[in-house]
Amino acid sequence: VYAEGYNSGTGCASSTRTPVLLRINDIYGAGPGGVGNTNGKSEMSMWLNASAVNQGVGSAVSTWSDVSGLGNNATQGTVAAQPTLQTQASLNNQPVIRFDGGDILNTGNFLNSGQRGYYAANSPNPYTCIAVSKYNGTNSRVISSTTHNWLMGQWGNYTDAVYAEGWITNNTGNGACSGCCGNGTDNNGHLYNLDGNRVYSRFYKENNLLHHNSCGIYSPGGYSLGGWGVNSGELSAADVAEVINYNLPLNEARRNIVANYLAGKYSLAITNDIYAGNDVGDCDFDIAGIG
Repeated sequence: VYAEGYNSGTGCASSTRTPVLLRINDIYGAGPGGVGNTNGKSEMSMWLNASAVNQGVGSAVSTWSDVSGLGNNATQGTVAAQPTLQTQASLNNQPVIRFDGGDILNTGNFLNSGQRGYYAANSPNPYTCIAVSKYNGTNSRVISSTTHNWLMGQWGNYTDAVYAEGWITNNTGNGACSGCCGNGTDNNGHLYNLDGNRVYSRFYKENNLLHHNSCGIYSPGGYSLGGWGVNSGELSAADVAEVINYNLPLNEARRNIVANYLAGKYSLAITNDIYAGNDVGDCDFDIAGIG
């Protein structure tokens, strides 16, 4: 199995390719790290990538286009509630969508729609959500839902919070389905991953498994970014770099590939960093795994 990272861009000493062996076995595609494809025919049903937003820095974003091929765009028709395209120094100077505490973007309810075929509307459908985000000040929801009480990552002055019609976060330490909410707030960039198989959910931070239980098992239905789309409330000042959805829980190999792609691009330290060239602070912007 083989993977490559490509070093290029401002501050990079040279353009080089670093081959390494990975303990993975997957099918290469055009999705993040090669997991999934962008033709609308893979398990990847949404990929919101700020690097793919073809606008000037500082411009308002009315539509954050989905590049999965399925057109599950995140939109906002009210000018005053539109975020802007920026770059974020703490995320390796990569593009981000910036929410100022009064902005929100919403997708349609695609996880419970006809795109899923045999899955019922508003049921706990299988999925994986992976995102890179950070607080900038006003601390409420950042990655949330248009249809359910669902959130991942940041919420209410906490990081590492996760709720899917029930707190998956469990601070009691006794396995009971109780406990709120997460860890103390910070303004660092974080890589979060939440998946569910209709029976239990798994929550990862920086590719490290934090919670695995059945306390909250619902999928988000559709995504709200910068706040909670159910009532356009709980808004945050935050940056979101990428949000990716798959219509199934990713296996370990695929999750590791996507995590290494995001860690290299945004200069994040992760658990199980299996790409040897991916050092924090360098310029590995396009890591992929094949097998």
